[in-house]
Amino acid sequence: MEEKIINNEITDTKDKLELYEQHMIEEAMKRVKDPFKLMTVEEVMKDLRIGYVTAYNIFRRPDFPAIHVGKTKTVTTLAYLLWKMKNQSKVVNNNGKR
Repeated sequence: MEEKIINNEITDTKDKLELYEQHMIEEAMKRVKDPFKLMTVEEVMKDLRIGYVTAYNIFRRPDFPAIHVGKTKTVTTLAYLLWKMKNQSKVVNNNGKR
């Protein structure tokens, strides 16, 4: 673990990052009306402002928390927002891959 000395205190930057991430999750959850509402490929497409094929490919990614029921692909709002927050700095190309 990386440590830094700030004002004569040793602080663990990894722990601070985890606390910040937890805070961000809590703040995001306050804004969600129904965290267990299911979102479709089209809703994710509109939210990310991407095309249908790219959105569909995101649903096929192993790190995406999609729920597959038959041919229908959905994701809960909560799982989607958590995934989006963790991946906000990653660029998605036209194939839905990093």
